Amino acid sequence: GGLLEPTAELGFDGGKEGSARAPLCPPMIM
Repeated sequence: GGLLEPTAELGFDGGKEGSARAPLCPPMIM
C-alpha cells in the first residue's frame, strides 16, 4: 500500500503484495 515494495516478509507494506500481507502502511521504507 506504500510507495515501495522492499520486504513483505518483515511485515512492511510497500506494494500490491505487501498491501495485502501487511496491515501497516508506512510512508517510506529505506
